[in-house]
Amino acid sequence: MTGGDEHNYHNRLLEADPTLPVPELKINCQTLVGVPLVRRFPWGALVTVHSRALNTPEIVATITLSDEEKVVSFDNEVEKTATLHKEGVYFAFPFAVESPRVEYQGATAWVNPVTDMLPGANRQWFTTQGGVRVWGPKQSVSWVSVNAPLITLEDINRGLWPASLEIRNGTVFSYVMNNYWNEDAPAQQGGRFTFRYAVTSERKPSALDSTYLSLEKRSPLLVLRHEHKEWEQTLPVEGSGFLQSSPPGVVVLTIRPGLEGNSFVVRVHNTTAQEVTASLQFPHTRVKAAYLGSFLGDRVESVSWSDHEVRFPMGRFDLKTVMVHLIQGQN
Repeated sequence: MTGGDEHNYHNRLLEADPTLPVPELKINCQTLVGVPLVRRFPWGALVTVHSRALNTPEIVATITLSDEEKVVSFDNEVEKTATLHKEGVYFAFPFAVESPRVEYQGATAWVNPVTDMLPGANRQWFTTQGGVRVWGPKQSVSWVSVNAPLITLEDINRGLWPASLEIRNGTVFSYVMNNYWNEDAPAQQGGRFTFRYAVTSERKPSALDSTYLSLEKRSPLLVLRHEHKEWEQTLPVEGSGFLQSSPPGVVVLTIRPGLEGNSFVVRVHNTTAQEVTASLQFPHTRVKAAYLGSFLGDRVESVSWSDHEVRFPMGRFDLKTVMVHLIQGQN
């Protein structure tokens, strides 16, 4: 997207002043370079597409189509030429959803940009924690941005500063970069960048499924291979975990060692709109003590605990820090 340089940058692209002129913007779409390459693997297929656009000499999009899960992943490698002229860069996802409703993932809850915004709030772009939900009477789409948090809905940022928002189409734009602001931001942006996304769909909308997709794509499981000739197996061969959480929607955000030996600080989030009794299970070790704590692990409140489980109430979209002391050497 080019434009916004006119009137010595004094236009509505930067200021919500109705007396200023609307910027004259031009959309510069990408063009294909060569023929897309499709490679088949036992687990699915990879589609590689090469393209280019103005100030973007190379765009390599790798689309992953998995046979093992209903998720389409996009990995976009972008070579960007720096320029001092005003510009905005977007990736468009035009979801064909009838009578769409949209929510984006906030820090703790899902936000409806039509009904949840305060008077005077910015409705031109939004910041997502990762996920966006688009649904209608017949289908639902869950979308995740791994690297770029800014989005626009329906259209790009045109400097219109609407006082209200009405969603008429299901298009989501990933607003990956711009150099509109004259301070506190780079005057030009160049180099090589990676922007990753994931999309899935279902017939009925599920905020829980959208939340799990966002968590899985933004914080994937990393495997560190470790070999030791004297290693003795302690967990069952079919696989198991150190910590499990329930009911559905209660997720463990972080876990780190505490200051005392064999203790852990566990950060827990209730991602649902219902009050629940959260449960943390430690199937292969025994609990010595547990309590709700501050972010640093200081004792705040008691919880119910037994040999292998810690239970505590959580409000809707609640966040809690739990301090757990385990018995050393117990399985």
